[in-house]
Amino acid sequence: MIKISVILLVIIIFIGCDKQLSMGSIYYTHGNELYDKGDFENAIIKYTSAIEYDSTNQNYYFNRGSAYFALKKFEESVKDYSKVIELYPENSVAYKSRGIAYYNTGQIDSAIEDFTRALEFNVYDTEALNNRAFVYASQKNFDAALKDYTEAIKIDSTNPMVYYNSGAVLDSLANIQKQLTVTRQL
Repeated sequence: MIKISVILLVIIIFIGCDKQLSMGSIYYTHGNELYDKGDFENAIIKYTSAIEYDSTNQNYYFNRGSAYFALKKFEESVKDYSKVIELYPENSVAYKSRGIAYYNTGQIDSAIEDFTRALEFNVYDTEALNNRAFVYASQKNFDAALKDYTEAIKIDSTNPMVYYNSGAVLDSLANIQKQLTVTRQL
């Protein structure tokens, strides 16, 4: 009799856990549908409900972070992307996403660190190179920016965004050179 009771208790616990996980999945799916429709506020509510059912699922945090990002709530997105990284430290996409969010909060060094960390997982990640180069260029560190853009072009010579951004940096350098020439003539 005790054996049957223990087995029934284990089954009940398992079913309860399974129900919680499936409810999390349901909220997550609803959140994705709302996100796809551009209803980011309600998507956040659904993702939060999913997290309440399963706080170990990195996808729930990542998508909520993306919804916060879409609403320009960058500090909140940083928190969720950080939770993703805590749960799954090898998630290079979370590092890139958090890097962009850090950039938008003015945390330039943290943004560069995150893009660099993403590159540690994949040295051929042209998105991470392009993003890091963009941040370098925004800080007028044109040499570092050109180095990253050049590396990205070597990896993927068909990426028009890298060429465009690289051209913008070269144009900025040409303008600086012109200004120096004019200043020297004065």
